[in-house]
Amino acid sequence: MRISRFWKALDDFSDAAASRWEWTATIGNEFASVEHLLKQAGRVRELPCPSPGGAGCPRRVIHHADGSIRAVCGDRPRACAHLDLDADDIAILRVDRTDLAKRIARALGVSPHQPGRGTTGPVTRIGTHDIYAGRGFPVFLALPRPFGRRRSSPFR
Repeated sequence: MRISRFWKALDDFSDAAASRWEWTATIGNEFASVEHLLKQAGRVRELPCPSPGGAGCPRRVIHHADGSIRAVCGDRPRACAHLDLDADDIAILRVDRTDLAKRIARALGVSPHQPGRGTTGPVTRIGTHDIYAGRGFPVFLALPRPFGRRRSSPFR
């Protein structure tokens, strides 16, 4: 299973989260292979535009009385197409860092780290690469967070 677009998307999506629509538009057919690594974390109110920059960007998500959902371009004249969506499309899906860390540890053959609490920071200790009994070095996974919240404390 090749998921190279997934790894690139982790660099592109702040906090390793985006709407289901953005995930599928970005990683295409890889989505089915990684969907189990994503957990729902709310709903979006906006979707990115293919031609951002106008006063009406990004596209606003509108819920109509008949239950339909549409992302609309607010630029005049319209700079991008409206999108017809469903409730699943606007779900925010965030990478489950703990599950991803466990799977990477298994794939790399490192001794898994047993964190005391859920992994929510930008840097996750995956485990330890053992050199010999009692000696090894820690292995980390760093996923982007919103700008301005960078800390090195997880590496200490």
